[in-house]
Amino acid sequence: MICVAPLKQCVGENVENIRLILSFMKGLFILLVILIIGGGGYYVYQQQGRVLTDSDMTEEETMPDEKALEAFFQETLVVKSVERIGFPIEGFDATLLLQAFPRLEERDFDGVKSFEGHYEITDGTLAFIRDQESPVSSAERTISNEGYVILLNNVSARLEKDIRDEASITDLISMLAGEEGVSSVPIMQEYEGKVVYTVDAAVDPEPLEADCRLREGTFNDCGTTCAPNAEVCTSVCAFTCEY
Repeated sequence: MICVAPLKQCVGENVENIRLILSFMKGLFILLVILIIGGGGYYVYQQQGRVLTDSDMTEEETMPDEKALEAFFQETLVVKSVERIGFPIEGFDATLLLQAFPRLEERDFDGVKSFEGHYEITDGTLAFIRDQESPVSSAERTISNEGYVILLNNVSARLEKDIRDEASITDLISMLAGEEGVSSVPIMQEYEGKVVYTVDAAVDPEPLEADCRLREGTFNDCGTTCAPNAEVCTSVCAFTCEY
């Protein structure tokens, strides 16, 4: 554009135009930089997502879902019950499960819900309490899905068993069935009121402690190998349980 005004005025207008052009170019440059950085960051994020492997996942991400473990407990317990006492038409209630698993206790069913009520310990005895007035069905005492969850919580708490995966649930059910293998719970000697597991200090004590809890005894990681009333005893540490 040709300036026909006095020279001083033309110079001023040209300087102002140059400033506007430079300001526009500066803004355009900043916008371009932002787009480049943002696009690059998104590309890196996408690439990292593609190369993520199972070994990169955290323990929390790989840990089985709690609901899945609860369902596995119910399914495994029912299957094992069918193997031991057969399949009842109405499903399993507390009485049948106590028959199927000799190391289940009545207190394990405290608060366990059924189709039409719940179980609770009253005066030291397991009782069934109806929560529905009517109608009464033949499956009123059958343990519900929610009831199995409560049963799992009660049993694992009593036995101090940490439930983290399907293997720990399988071990728990084997304990309730009295099916612990000799390899997991070695017994060197058994007396009235006392069990001597082993003198091998390298043995994992956790299964031994769990077995002792089932016996409602006191676990000792340095007990004696002798009978409770022995007058002479060899001085050697042994894993024992006295009850």
